[in-house]
Amino acid sequence: MKPFRFRLARLERVRAIEESVARASWSRAEQAALEAERDYERPRDATAAARADLALTRGGTGGRVATAHALLAERAIDGMLRHLVSLRETARTRRSQADSLMRDWRVRKTDRRALEELHKKAARRHAETEGRREEREHDEAAILRARRNGAGRRVAHSGSSDPGGATD
Repeated sequence: MKPFRFRLARLERVRAIEESVARASWSRAEQAALEAERDYERPRDATAAARADLALTRGGTGGRVATAHALLAERAIDGMLRHLVSLRETARTRRSQADSLMRDWRVRKTDRRALEELHKKAARRHAETEGRREEREHDEAAILRARRNGAGRRVAHSGSSDPGGATD
């Protein structure tokens, strides 16, 4: 049987490498996105707690909080909010990058799987073709053997004295 050789084997290897690289890139981007989201959540929670404390302080004193204390707390909260906007944008950007890389990885994975399917189909076709070729060769050999055996019997029979070709 002739060995099977997939004509797109090199391309299949390249696609597998591309998929592996895309998956690694997506994985790194996903980790960066998760880290950025955690970096956003902590200050967001701290800002919400600071706002709640300021509201409680105002409510507990009947709305008469020391002006200096209230101004300092509001400035701190404003600074935290500005920082939160920056962190939120970073988290969104990284999430967007991770999602884009995930889509790219999925496309490459689909390409690689399509080539794998082509490889399997080509291997099956090759095996079927080789099987049919071997069957034909065996059939031809059997026909040749039968012809030789038949010709040999005729020669052996033609030398006998029995006109019916029967031998003792």
